[in-house]
Amino acid sequence: MEITAADLMTSEVITLTPEMTLKEMDAVLVKSGVSGVPVTE
Repeated sequence: MEITAADLMTSEVITLTPEMTLKEMDAVLVKSGVSGVPVTE
């Protein structure tokens, strides 16, 4: 059985904004349990 991108993806999209502080970004990452997210403007 092959693993696909869909197997690794979450259904909830998590993003950060350029205005967020590092503390705010850290809180989002910890709460969501992911190690990286896109930064959007």
